[in-house]
Amino acid sequence: MYVAVVNADLTESIFENQVLGIDRLSNMPDHLIHHILSLLDTKSAVQKCLLSKHWRHHWTHTHALNFDHNSFRRRRNSFARFIRHVLRRHQPYKLSKLRFVTGGRRNQSLISRILNYAKSHGVEELETDVIHFPPAFLKCETLKTLNLGPHRTIRALPPNSFGFKSLTTLQLTCVFIWLRENDLFSSFLNLENLKLIDCVLLDAVKLDISAPRL
Repeated sequence: MYVAVVNADLTESIFENQVLGIDRLSNMPDHLIHHILSLLDTKSAVQKCLLSKHWRHHWTHTHALNFDHNSFRRRRNSFARFIRHVLRRHQPYKLSKLRFVTGGRRNQSLISRILNYAKSHGVEELETDVIHFPPAFLKCETLKTLNLGPHRTIRALPPNSFGFKSLTTLQLTCVFIWLRENDLFSSFLNLENLKLIDCVLLDAVKLDISAPRL
């Protein structure tokens, strides 16, 4: 059994040693390498795996994906192409976490593809600035944690926006919330943790939350 506590500084140190010819990765179990790569931005993980033919395919076995448009600022169209490439090559394992930051780019086809991919692979944690989810994803029964924040762009969240039955943790950051019927959270019967950060209520003087486990 291997037990490891890994942080970002350690991952960078490991890969720097690999470049310098200190091959510490060769003696590490594959599942630990996959865990380390899962902590990185997916673009960075793919780039680091190209440094050695011995682990060039390790990135396809990660249990987390992290797509951030900020990594592709100089080449706008490459963001979507990179995501499609990753989804085609990624192995059909359980996806524990997905971070998908679009920066306000509205590519509904891409959004539907990646979120439905996450649903089909049993995603449990999602961090995104996407507000309007594809209908199929709303039926995701494995999602337990949702961190929804617009990252520089405040957007409106209409009532009846969600349908995640297993959700236990919800965080909303900088979101306009429509509460015409005050029922935004009523369907979350398993919700235990709720964070509303810098949110604005629309069409409501007060916020009533009904969640038996909160």
